[in-house]
Amino acid sequence: MTITHDERRPFRVAICGAGPGGLLLAVTIGKYCEDTPIDLYEAQPEISVVGAGITLRKRTLGIIEDLGLLEELNKFVTNINKTDRGLRHRIADNRDGGEEWFRLTYRNGAPSSMHRRALVDILKASLPPTCTVHTSKRLKSYQEDSTGTLTLEFTDGITALADVLIGADGIRSPTRRSLFETAAQHTPPLFNTAHLSNYVNPLFSGIMVYRSLFPIKDLLEKYPDHPLTNDLVLWFGQDKHLVAYGVNNGKTVNVIAYTTNSITQTKASPDKWVENVPRNEVADTFSNFEPMARAVAECCEDISLWALHITSELPISTYGHVALLGDACHAMTPHLGAGAGQAMEDAYVLGRLLSHAAVNTQNIPRALRIYQDVRLHYAQHIAADSLANGFSYSFQGPEQINAPRTKENLEAWSNIMKKRGLEYMDAPGSAVEDWLEAKRRLDQTLETGQ
Repeated sequence: MTITHDERRPFRVAICGAGPGGLLLAVTIGKYCEDTPIDLYEAQPEISVVGAGITLRKRTLGIIEDLGLLEELNKFVTNINKTDRGLRHRIADNRDGGEEWFRLTYRNGAPSSMHRRALVDILKASLPPTCTVHTSKRLKSYQEDSTGTLTLEFTDGITALADVLIGADGIRSPTRRSLFETAAQHTPPLFNTAHLSNYVNPLFSGIMVYRSLFPIKDLLEKYPDHPLTNDLVLWFGQDKHLVAYGVNNGKTVNVIAYTTNSITQTKASPDKWVENVPRNEVADTFSNFEPMARAVAECCEDISLWALHITSELPISTYGHVALLGDACHAMTPHLGAGAGQAMEDAYVLGRLLSHAAVNTQNIPRALRIYQDVRLHYAQHIAADSLANGFSYSFQGPEQINAPRTKENLEAWSNIMKKRGLEYMDAPGSAVEDWLEAKRRLDQTLETGQ
């Protein structure tokens, strides 16, 4: 059986993956090209949510504003630093009491946070009428013929046609696998094919993470003047660290607790990336932390333990009429709060390009290459900084190994982490400006034919 499309339209867009990136891509295309047929394929029986809280910086909010969704989004957003004194970073691996290490103050204001479910619901409600959602459709592979027409094969045996395919299907992306296996046959080679498995398979980061949500009232009963009522706080210790902040307008605490010790790492398995763990496991793991951190750990409930995986640095994110976005091409650790935001920036720039009046089935590959040139290196740089921050937060950065926590070293280490954070959160420009640069390149290449 083959899903057919309206052949009168200039081209047909297929999006695999209905996370924030895939949804925002469909919303962007629908806003700027109202007659583009879009098929959104989701592997799960319904559009669901993986993860809990997400961080939104100024660039991400600029996208939401451009799409006309900011007023609705603001109903669910929490400012994660209400005092404007900067995000609190504490050295916490002392049961009797930690110490303030440094505060990180952003020039463009502190980022905001919200529950991922609320963002997904807003984007779902904004899908254009030209978008058809297909659930329980997991891509197996695709084939592209000489005209650029794509035949998508799904694991249930159904096939579908498209003129452009966007893989927003996460870190285990079958679109990425099929893209690199197809591109490996290119002459001359586009990349070192000996590294093919590294490009198609995710890599374990060496970091485990506990995730939990609980009502802030539970915390305030234990610790009435807890700083989480006003601040995002990061607690650091040897081989582990804990982050907590408010979501759901401050009514709920989102906890992300990381470990990098060898005992915890033995739980990582390619076949079992996520598992539920007993309620006391976070409290036990962070039992040597200061009281305010232990209070958070002791409140954790419905805890899941994740083996954090990443993608290696890909040489390309597009080939032919196919492109990747978000975790499918630059899956990153959460240590800059950048994953969802980078997927949404990818989606916005790509959506504006695909909506351009001059883009057609013949020049789609040019448009996709411009998207790659504008977005890939930038997102990969953020992914690398995020991973480096994760190890620095647990005193495992290369500059910290076997180095004492002297006043001079602590200041030097904090400056390194501040630099990474400010480069991301306070980055100049906007995603709209990135789109304008992509448009300039597209107009130029269409004019010159190169």
